[in-house]
Amino acid sequence: MNDIRLALVNGTGPPGPAYDDIMKTSFVYQLGQTLGAKSFYQRGPKLFGHEVLDEAHAVYQWLKSAYEEDSSFRLMLAGYSRGGSAAMMACEMLERDDIPVDSLFLFDAVARHNFRGGVV
Repeated sequence: MNDIRLALVNGTGPPGPAYDDIMKTSFVYQLGQTLGAKSFYQRGPKLFGHEVLDEAHAVYQWLKSAYEEDSSFRLMLAGYSRGGSAAMMACEMLERDDIPVDSLFLFDAVARHNFRGGVV
């Protein structure tokens, strides 16, 4: 079986260190901790969600680099709450570049994002 690479984006939370304390029990965070180097973890956006596009770009870049390193990697994305928007956007970016995504996991995903349309 091919090896996996999983990019994860957590949900919305407060700025600063309080976020880490609140989200350390989230499923997305725990997946990242379990997979270690096979995963790329992004904290979620702050209250208004303006970071979603930046998070999507970071996830896209990490998965694209993994694919370029070894195209047999199974690429997966996961997002919790508003982090699901970033995961979907990154998936669209990968699709645009003909990079196959094996799985997209969304946990309690909310409205897409504050950018026009669903395509980046």
